[in-house]
Amino acid sequence: MYYKSMIKKYSRQIRPMVETADPEGASLLRLKGLYVTTHRLTALHIIRQNSPVAQAKLLQILASYGVSTATAYKTIYTLLNAKIIRHTIVGGTLSFSLIKPIGNYQVFLSCNACRQQAISRNQKAIRKIRQLLSGQGYELQSFDLHAHGTCNNCRTNTNPQQH
Repeated sequence: MYYKSMIKKYSRQIRPMVETADPEGASLLRLKGLYVTTHRLTALHIIRQNSPVAQAKLLQILASYGVSTATAYKTIYTLLNAKIIRHTIVGGTLSFSLIKPIGNYQVFLSCNACRQQAISRNQKAIRKIRQLLSGQGYELQSFDLHAHGTCNNCRTNTNPQQH
């Protein structure tokens, strides 16, 4: 009984501090019916800041915050099941990104040579994709496109003075 009351007291003191650290993340977790925990908020913050983030990098950052590997995997699994994050293959590695709410459009660009990644929100490309999909009978609400190729730096470094 003593431990139960201590847990309740701890919960009342800690949870508000955790939720004020990342109110957007806390509301997203609550919206999906999950408890707001420091591990979930930390993982969400890392994925939001580095999206898409490689699994190894995510585990390394979580470990630097004192999260065990087992807890990190359980947290990732929980966020995947709640459809808050998604897994993708970027540059040949398993990566995680936040599932965007309706109305967000972005293109992830990955260079096959140097593995550099960039995000583009080119409005002209979005209009073309929207037209393509509407021609097929789809109404575009949101999308993430992963494009693989060679970046400008790698092209100019490997093909000097090409006309």
